[in-house]
Amino acid sequence: MGTPLSKPFALEKYARLDSFLSELKRDAAPALTPELEESLCLMMYERLCSTFQVPAGARVLDTACGRGTALGLFQNAGLRAVGIGSPQDVAHCRRLGFDAREMDPSFLDFEPESFDLIWCPRVLNRSAMPLFTLTELFRVLRPGGVLYLEMHASDTACGQEAHPNHTSVFGKRMWLELIRRAGLETPKGLDLSIPTAAGTDTLWTFLQRRPMAKPVQPAASPSEATMPATCPAANTAKAPAPLAAQPKSGERVLVCMLGQLRAHELTWQNFKQNVLDELNADLAVCIGTDERFDTTNPYFVNARHRWTVPEFTDYGDGFELARDVLGGADDWRTLLSVGNQWLGGIKGDNSQPGSGSIQIFFRWLLLHHLRKDGLIAQYDRFIITRSDFFYFSPHPPIDVLDRDALWIPNGEDYGGFTDRHLVVSANDLEPALSLIDDIVVRPKALLTEMRRYNQWNIERYLRFQFTKRGLARRVRRFPYVMFTVRGTNDPSSWSWGRFDPDTGMIVKYQGEKHEAMKYRELIKNKDDWRSYFDNLASSQQLTRAGE
Repeated sequence: MGTPLSKPFALEKYARLDSFLSELKRDAAPALTPELEESLCLMMYERLCSTFQVPAGARVLDTACGRGTALGLFQNAGLRAVGIGSPQDVAHCRRLGFDAREMDPSFLDFEPESFDLIWCPRVLNRSAMPLFTLTELFRVLRPGGVLYLEMHASDTACGQEAHPNHTSVFGKRMWLELIRRAGLETPKGLDLSIPTAAGTDTLWTFLQRRPMAKPVQPAASPSEATMPATCPAANTAKAPAPLAAQPKSGERVLVCMLGQLRAHELTWQNFKQNVLDELNADLAVCIGTDERFDTTNPYFVNARHRWTVPEFTDYGDGFELARDVLGGADDWRTLLSVGNQWLGGIKGDNSQPGSGSIQIFFRWLLLHHLRKDGLIAQYDRFIITRSDFFYFSPHPPIDVLDRDALWIPNGEDYGGFTDRHLVVSANDLEPALSLIDDIVVRPKALLTEMRRYNQWNIERYLRFQFTKRGLARRVRRFPYVMFTVRGTNDPSSWSWGRFDPDTGMIVKYQGEKHEAMKYRELIKNKDDWRSYFDNLASSQQLTRAGE
């Protein structure tokens, strides 16, 4: 062994290290878009709450306060949060009223065991000594406390290794080893694919606890029906939303858009006139967003309720998220062997065409948020639909649609029930939207049920689930008075459509448009709808009388 350094020489070496670290801080960290950051933050906080108990009033450290996104989420959840970051970020967060301090996450000015939760998104990629940073986080985390880590993966199309601010973009095995060496429990991981302008980026996320000094009672497993009661509720509203509509029919209606907000330049005014205004309804959007998402989209701007997640490039990641919340354990991907297009959108062996998995995921995510925010009891009817519908006639009035029935348009069934539009009462909402439960919680039983047939699509799967839940016999239909159009720049996983000279738009499915044309002159207002259903009831009575 060498001779110990003299004190002046040791201080000189530390001064050189300090100068090196200060130089690194001059490079700005790569940031996500505000919308993507907010949706990612909310999604991972909810996953954390579904995995671990977060005590009421818990003390939280946000190691990258940035725009204040996570601090706002923690504040709305009733937690006591403090953020650290650069001078610019700290000044911004203080202007928003948050407790923010200029500090390096590798040199924390906090007492040991100060925090119940530490939030650490993409910080370790910027640490020149990540193991030291992890041990510092361990020091200020209480025994049993939770550490959330999020880091850019190595060797992706984005080339995160080349960013001047990144000094630690390692493989997953190395990160797991550093987490172990820091003394933390084995983490629960989830990989997220994030589309960016430079290509698809991958974020590795890890949830882990600091071990307890003494054995403790295990946390209760997440309920299949709701998030744990111990998870402080987060306020998901992004901005002041329009006032709730006052229903004229006596029934409160919430129209829910799922997946993406397409073709708004063609459909928004038509939708507002023929659906929102006609039914005096509120609007909710439950969608995936990426850095290109347009926050001025009128569906988004006018929504009273907004829930977003990062747009997955592989919706298997979304199914994994649902499994974590619902408590599944078995490998659900064995169901991909059941053909042939009901799980389109999930990558891997036996991947399928189409986008069926996206419908399944967003129906679950919508139901999850409606439950969490207590909205099921606030509305009488829910309309699950899409933004790229163009209406030739107004939507049927709610009061002519029997509330004991589930209503869908008459057509586009493809051997099952159309998934494009559903009117359902609050009483039937949960079984109607719970399409993912059997997949991620009971995949073995579902595989046995479905493998007898190998031509599944989302429509047949929907009818199959409705039949199992006793809903199929109560499905009723109304005329198809709308049709799907495509904006010039809109993506499509199935039909690109063709230009229609009659409407001046790209029509995706000509069958829809031809069906809607039949009723364009027949149904123009509420009275026409009432006459239509009165005549339909009379003809059905005559048919039964003649049997």
